[in-house]
Amino acid sequence: MAAREFFLIFCVTTLAKQQLLESKFRLPRYTAPRLYIIEWDLNISARKFTFKGNSNITFEVLRPTATVTLHRSDKIDIDREFTEIIDEFNNTRKPIEQEWLSENEFYLIKFNSKLNIGNYTLKMKWSGRNAGTDWWNPFDGIFRIDPSSKDDNQYVVTSHFEPTGARNAFPCWDEPGMKAQFEISIIHHSNYTALSNMPVEIRKEFPDDKILTKFQRSPKMSSYLPCIAVSNYKKIENSHGNITMYANQHDLELVKHALEISEKIIPAMEQYTDIPYTLPKLDQIAVRKFPSMAMEHWGLVTYIDMGVMFKNSTLIPNTVVEDRVAFLVAHELAHQWFGNLVSPIWWEDIWLNEAFAAYYQYKAADMIFPDWNVMDFFAAEIVNGESFSEASTGELSTPIKWNPTDKTMIDKTFSSVTYSKGSAILHMMEHIIGEEIFRKGIQRYLKKHQFSAVTTDDLWTNLQVVYNENNGDERLLNIKETMDPWLEQKGYPILTVSRDYNTGLTNVSQKMARLYDVDNKWTIPLTYATESNPNFTSTAPMMWINESEVNVTIPNIDKDDWIILNIQQRGFYQVKYDYENWRKIVDYLNSDKYDNIHPVNRAQLLRDVIKLYKKDPKNINNRELLGNVTAYLHRETNLLPWMQSRDILKKFMVLVQNTPEEEIFTKYYLHLINKVMDYVGFNSQNENNHEAMRTQRYLASTACQLGHVGCQGPAKNYFDAYLNNPKENLLLCKTPSMENSLMADRVIGKERMRKNSTGTKRNEEAEALACMETNLIFCLPPPTQTYHRN
Repeated sequence: MAAREFFLIFCVTTLAKQQLLESKFRLPRYTAPRLYIIEWDLNISARKFTFKGNSNITFEVLRPTATVTLHRSDKIDIDREFTEIIDEFNNTRKPIEQEWLSENEFYLIKFNSKLNIGNYTLKMKWSGRNAGTDWWNPFDGIFRIDPSSKDDNQYVVTSHFEPTGARNAFPCWDEPGMKAQFEISIIHHSNYTALSNMPVEIRKEFPDDKILTKFQRSPKMSSYLPCIAVSNYKKIENSHGNITMYANQHDLELVKHALEISEKIIPAMEQYTDIPYTLPKLDQIAVRKFPSMAMEHWGLVTYIDMGVMFKNSTLIPNTVVEDRVAFLVAHELAHQWFGNLVSPIWWEDIWLNEAFAAYYQYKAADMIFPDWNVMDFFAAEIVNGESFSEASTGELSTPIKWNPTDKTMIDKTFSSVTYSKGSAILHMMEHIIGEEIFRKGIQRYLKKHQFSAVTTDDLWTNLQVVYNENNGDERLLNIKETMDPWLEQKGYPILTVSRDYNTGLTNVSQKMARLYDVDNKWTIPLTYATESNPNFTSTAPMMWINESEVNVTIPNIDKDDWIILNIQQRGFYQVKYDYENWRKIVDYLNSDKYDNIHPVNRAQLLRDVIKLYKKDPKNINNRELLGNVTAYLHRETNLLPWMQSRDILKKFMVLVQNTPEEEIFTKYYLHLINKVMDYVGFNSQNENNHEAMRTQRYLASTACQLGHVGCQGPAKNYFDAYLNNPKENLLLCKTPSMENSLMADRVIGKERMRKNSTGTKRNEEAEALACMETNLIFCLPPPTQTYHRN
């Protein structure tokens, strides 16, 4: 059999299997929900939490059928006697059979004759159990969080449905494209407050000390977006009363920052999208033991409490946590447009939710904090870091867009590939077509498809229309053909730059970073700067490598110039240079002109050379190159290059411990870090310079561990402040050590310690002081991207 024929048979067979799996797992398209009217009766205070539910579901029959198929899981039990449908003429029909298929969690309601095209009401009752008790899939559904201690009598009941947990709480068409309106009611004890996506419509008291809280009807939304929260939490709110934050009474002060961020993000997103926030209110709630960092329920955003708690130290601004809270809140509020207003038809397009929210958490933060240089931070940390990680691009990774056919596979779509790599692709796309065209295309996409469900092609179509309107025939670009391979192929390209220093020609070729069983190719936008023309401002493509091209040639590069590709890391690719070009870059970095190269590109160069070294650490050229490139850091005061180089330098520090080279390397490392620490200091003198404070938080612990002379004085001052007011000046870490007491005696003196402390308290303070001197309260890690369902 010819290879071509075999390949065609293989493709057809694979496609047939995929379609069979999909047909078994996807709901039939004979019916569609239009309105859920749901009532949950919560048994909150019982030893074992349970609930009851009933619903009237308006649904439409799109094609005549004798079977209504929807989802329900084994976490709810249907009262089959109650199940019935009512047609538009108020005729009632009882099913002849109700069957549950465990394999795909389908619930089949069968009738003795076909239902004609039209609208019907499906009435059902069920009972359910605590979704938080399943160790294999905890907190997917409605669950109760028990008191944290004997002194705490607070129960919290809330829900988490994404991606397939709605069927654990109520029978439903549990696919993201099956959008419907919701009217939710909750029966609960009178000493609790009930929240849901919409404002309260009525409250009705019952004789048994219970209340029914009924909420207004919602807009159309996916089945994973409804939410309930029942607690005795207190709230803080904005001046208009339409944005709130609920939390435990003693945590209200700590969630003020999150509320303030929310007040700024909503108008920023409204201005960017040209679409007002849709719902009449935005509640947010900080829940202990919430199963993910956060969940973007429309109108009721839920967070794990530690994710949004922030209190700035009176000693020094805590920029790490400040950033983390801002980015997390911005992520969830971006979802109110990307995912809630416009949703994917199926989970293969979940990147339209998560990649957009992961990108706009930075874009929105940049809008409200323009002096934070957020997008440079995004390029260095996410594009240049997380998105190229093994998890995002390794052999076991997936493409950004792929079709999951069961619950386990659906869970896998919520990965770093979707978040980091997906947001990096959006970053590239924005600079291919231009920021303003991208923005107008996004506005068109959201307005055209609001309250409905989409595929990736809908995004491409709207971007293409706006692009064509603004470019005509001058800059032809097929967005779908260009961008689909970036979504549908795993991995990423590495561009190899080979120069002919006699002719001035520079050859650029592409290959896949990791060769699996295929060698994927992409259409790649190229940008570059040279020593003679160090223009790192314009990020529009200067030329392209097409999928079909082996390489392209850049002409007329002066033989004495360096060339650097991928201005500001806007393209999703990495670059390998020949050794001579690296030598020219090294010489330039180690000159006073180094900052003519954009800080994102300086970080990119460091990452590239570190990657070369890690691939072959015994290669003498790689070792020499790494040493020469990192040597320039003694000039560097920008955080971005340090983000790439700190860890490798610390690794070398560990390698030389207890060797004759330790003292030499420590002095060298101090030489590298001196200038940046002189710039940012160890005190709070830069508290109005967010970027400087971020740099300080990132590097001060390293400088202190190296024995930097500027560390000891501030450490002593911070410890004094702690002794004088330990509640306000909380130490952020403890580092137990055999030398704690010696260090305490050395820094603040034996008499002082004896005067202020005794016994266990003295040991605790000694530990704290050791931490302060070695880490200078910079013990929290640098900001990292957290992947979670949100």
